[in-house]
Amino acid sequence: MTATNPRMAGLAPDEIECLHAAARAIRDRVPAQAERLIATVLSSHPRHAEALRLLAILQLHTQRAPQAIATLRQAIEWHAGDALLQAELGNAHSARGERADAIAAWRRSVELDPSQAVPWFNLGRALQSDGDSLAAVDALEHAWALAPDLLPAAILLGDALAHLGRFEEATARYRDALRLHPA
Repeated sequence: MTATNPRMAGLAPDEIECLHAAARAIRDRVPAQAERLIATVLSSHPRHAEALRLLAILQLHTQRAPQAIATLRQAIEWHAGDALLQAELGNAHSARGERADAIAAWRRSVELDPSQAVPWFNLGRALQSDGDSLAAVDALEHAWALAPDLLPAAILLGDALAHLGRFEEATARYRDALRLHPA
């Protein structure tokens, strides 16, 4: 993320760097450092959408899904049109096994911003898992169109198509997957 990233709007350069460092700390599994950095930003900007999103991701990564859901719900109250917050809410509900709530959040996410491949993929995966292959194909085709290098989308799209008896299309998706990852 750069200083011109709209998700960082309203933050000073040092606060932006705090969030970058927090994201790296989450990735590197250094939760105490991530929490400290996020808290630094939230102390000055308690309603900042990106800081709250990172806090929720950290909470989810540290097995605090109920807190992540609460954080995301509060953030969504303040930023109702934020597709990434909705996508993360779907992830948090999914982590708790709350499939219907996860699907609803991912649907809202792709409604708010249909240009994001991962929420489409997550929606498609959940729908396929629920046995709704027709809806899954629609979601997974969106994910595939937006990110044709997303290997799991190609494979799962092939599976969903096969479940619908559309074997030629399924074979084409599996071939796409093999082109991406020949092994």
